[in-house]
Amino acid sequence: MERDLRSQSRPARRPRQDPARPGSQDSRRQRLIARAFQHHLLRLFRRSTMLIRNRTHYAVAAALVAALALAGCKKKEEPAPTPPPAAETPAPAPAPAEPAPAPAATASVASVDLGSAIGADKKVTAAATSFKPKDTIYASISTSTSDPAATVPTKLGAKWTFQDGQTVHEEPVADVQATNGGVTAFQINSPKGFPEGKYKVEITQDGNVVQTKEFDVKK
Repeated sequence: MERDLRSQSRPARRPRQDPARPGSQDSRRQRLIARAFQHHLLRLFRRSTMLIRNRTHYAVAAALVAALALAGCKKKEEPAPTPPPAAETPAPAPAPAEPAPAPAATASVASVDLGSAIGADKKVTAAATSFKPKDTIYASISTSTSDPAATVPTKLGAKWTFQDGQTVHEEPVADVQATNGGVTAFQINSPKGFPEGKYKVEITQDGNVVQTKEFDVKK
């Protein structure tokens, strides 16, 4: 009977698990905690790296934007470059001034001399201011010119008057080529003789009285 009982199959025995040792459980827990902490640190590191990169990108982008804005401001503020002044065409040299024409020479009556006789040069040879009734009375007129070498055409005349302005004789106007020192002579006489009294001769040039001389006639 015992054999029969022994020969009967026995249920298979399950292997018994060894109860965990307190020391081994603590070490395993520590490893798990360490691994979790490592994973946590790794995630934090990755996040911080991403944040740093993002911040760096933001900073770089901000710097670029600021630089572009500053460059734009400078471009707006900087005035346009002043173009170089155009080369001035030199003014043509003034033409040399032509010498002013010399003023035309003029003639004038320099002196009037009275006398009873004149020479070949028409100058008085016997000067007098008192004459006889039948004397020939001469008026010798000397001319001068502004240019001593010039000959100036002019008109000379003589008018003889008696005391109250009565005209005794008026010479026709003579066209004269006046020179410097030239002489022109006029004369009057009376076959019957001049009445006694005061006389005057007026010398005209170009119609204007320029000289007068007074004289008298007496016996």
